[in-house]
Amino acid sequence: MAQAGLKAGASEVEQDAAAGVVSELVSYSLLNHAAGQIAEGVATVPPWRVLVVEDRALAATDWSYHAVTEQLSRLSAELKAASEKVAEASAPAKEAAPGQEGLIAEATAAVTAVVGAAQAVPAVVGAIADAVGYLRSDYTITGRAVTMKSTALVSAVARALRAQGVRSEVDGFHTFPAETAALTAFSEFQHLQRDLTASRLTFVQQKLVPATAEVTRQTAELTQAQADLAAARAAQPPDQIREKQAQDAADEATEQLARARQAQTLAQQVADLAEAALTRATTFATAVTTAPATGGLPPLALAATLERLHAGGENAITHVLYVGVDVAGGETVIRKRFFGAPTLRYIGSCQVSAMLVGNDGDVAWARTMTLVGQLKFAPGKGKFGTPEMVEVRMR
Repeated sequence: MAQAGLKAGASEVEQDAAAGVVSELVSYSLLNHAAGQIAEGVATVPPWRVLVVEDRALAATDWSYHAVTEQLSRLSAELKAASEKVAEASAPAKEAAPGQEGLIAEATAAVTAVVGAAQAVPAVVGAIADAVGYLRSDYTITGRAVTMKSTALVSAVARALRAQGVRSEVDGFHTFPAETAALTAFSEFQHLQRDLTASRLTFVQQKLVPATAEVTRQTAELTQAQADLAAARAAQPPDQIREKQAQDAADEATEQLARARQAQTLAQQVADLAEAALTRATTFATAVTTAPATGGLPPLALAATLERLHAGGENAITHVLYVGVDVAGGETVIRKRFFGAPTLRYIGSCQVSAMLVGNDGDVAWARTMTLVGQLKFAPGKGKFGTPEMVEVRMR
């Protein structure tokens, strides 16, 4: 039995650059032992349900969950408040005394409460869109001579956990939760968006457009009244009665234009407030439903997944188990004999780390294992020996 990359002569073996694949396989075979040790350790906690991940960036990922849910809650409140203000402004206007001081200021104050609440929302949309701390499934560790993917370790750990009776699931390799608070809240958020969009359009057509038209009409009325007043003052001989009537008409036109401008100002402020709220909501919705360019779930989907770390229930995740290959290597040792055929010894090694944390962040269990394995091969006979393994423990 000849291996690719090896050339066997009468009593010697030559290697080329392709040799060493068996050493890699020996390194991989060590993962089964490591997985068994990890599962035994995890089973002592004991957790109820474990999420197996390949990245330790749980804090960054969990921050994304809190950022999405917090922003969703605040923007939903803003949309509700904006809708209420639109409804309030859509009601029949109360008559105000001509020239009442502070009318526009009062109208402005009526809407600034909502604007202030909107400005208080943390600017996390960009941070959410740029977050790269998602749980990854393509995490690769390159050893000295062996490139080992953690997929093999994850698979072995999942099997070993099942054998220990521990309920587990692998990050990204499970069905998506059908009903979650995050998705329900986002659905309600979208309804609020649609409702505010519709009410704003109605408000613009029924209030802002007529108010603007009224300002235009009253401006023309005032212009005509001022022209009539100027003509009355220039009349010869002077006509005090005509001039008084023209002055009264001009004063009335001025007051009517002031009222029209006040109504238009308030309507414009309310329309702008609703538009600003909708703009922020749209920006947020786009950010949380767009998957990162580097791959992975959109922030909203990630939040829905991680929600199980913060909610109770039968299917809640109680612990997160990180597993990873820190380093791996492989070597081929050839023993040449003066008499007899040479023998090959394939040596593989790896260091595996595992950490189990509860959903409160406390480390419940952790371990690092350094493993070395070897497999003998006799080229002359074409037979492998019995695999041997040792766990290196420094005193």
